[in-house]
Amino acid sequence: MTKRLKTLALVGILGFISFIFVLQFGGPQAEGCGAGGVQSTARVYGHAITQREFKSAERLAGFDRYPAQLVQQLRLKELVLNGLIERTLLSRVARDVGFQVDEEEAMTRFAREGKAFLSLGVGGPLGLQSREVPLPVKDEQGKFDKDAAKRFIQFGLRRTVGEFAESQVHEMLAHYARQLVLSTVTVPESELWDAYVNKNEKVKVGYVKFSTDYFKDKAVFSQEGLEAWMKTNASTLDETYQAQKPNYTNLPEQVRVRHLLLSVAADADEKVRASVRSKIEKLRQRLVAGEDFIQLAKQFSEDKDTAYQGGDLGFIAKDARSEAFAKAVFALEENRISEVFETEQGYHIARVEAKRQGDVPEKQAKRDIAEDLYRKETLQSAARKAAEQALAELNQGRP
Repeated sequence: MTKRLKTLALVGILGFISFIFVLQFGGPQAEGCGAGGVQSTARVYGHAITQREFKSAERLAGFDRYPAQLVQQLRLKELVLNGLIERTLLSRVARDVGFQVDEEEAMTRFAREGKAFLSLGVGGPLGLQSREVPLPVKDEQGKFDKDAAKRFIQFGLRRTVGEFAESQVHEMLAHYARQLVLSTVTVPESELWDAYVNKNEKVKVGYVKFSTDYFKDKAVFSQEGLEAWMKTNASTLDETYQAQKPNYTNLPEQVRVRHLLLSVAADADEKVRASVRSKIEKLRQRLVAGEDFIQLAKQFSEDKDTAYQGGDLGFIAKDARSEAFAKAVFALEENRISEVFETEQGYHIARVEAKRQGDVPEKQAKRDIAEDLYRKETLQSAARKAAEQALAELNQGRP
């Protein structure tokens, strides 16, 4: 079963890579795609992603409220389109391995949770990843309001109820596929690359991509740099805060947490689990003795998405992570080191750095937003500098 899942996951990922390659350089699968990230339509395995569907996803993400300059700077339109492409590919994979979801099931979940699934492309700023989005569809008693939901879908998203239900079917299937792949399948980068090369060995690629992901653990972030960025970009920060203000109002209980993860495969035996547990217990002893959490997380954490920034997950709500993770971190007092705890990912140590609930003060909200924008701009600057240096060396005749 694991081998079959690996194969299916690999096919899905390769399909995604191949599609993006064609999307960027032209071909029959891409229609009306501009270099600036404004897409009129795209087609994935025969499924058309229309401008109407794209605009609906953009509104669901709240990006229509962002200043035009920020939309371009963060490449939010590209983030939305890539999310729709990823959703289509993953829902296809989910059906191939046996998952089934119909519109009745999708709308029943929507009515129960009051949230809609939203797929966004990978590589977005912190807080702008695929997630569930709470919607204004419940009354004062917390009960689902059918009329309010219908109004929001029709006037807020400008979709029919049937179109919305169909999109949530795809979203749920994509969600199941992500969970399945992340929990049971590990595809080494070397295996993925070898498979891609074998499939496309006749293609000559005439470009080099300098990904910002490569510089996550190399770029230098500092509080002094953040303060300077906030002063230089005060007007952009003000506009962004006004666009994101609803995200900082009437919040449920949240904690800002760092964690250090040592991964354990779902099918690992007890001997392997005991060995990993012993390693992380020793790391916890070092933390309790006073060593810096940020440095140890950078050095040892196997959560590659957060290790480069010292394990920082930002502010999270209870339903943003697994029940086991939430139970461990929400019981912590600020600046206390947790006991070692286990989730489906492996073994964790966590530290809560702040707590908040209700309305976030404007000053703190702006600082949170600035941190995300500053990090993204710093990574983009590092990638651009490396690309310019490589180009200069090529122009000088260096191999």
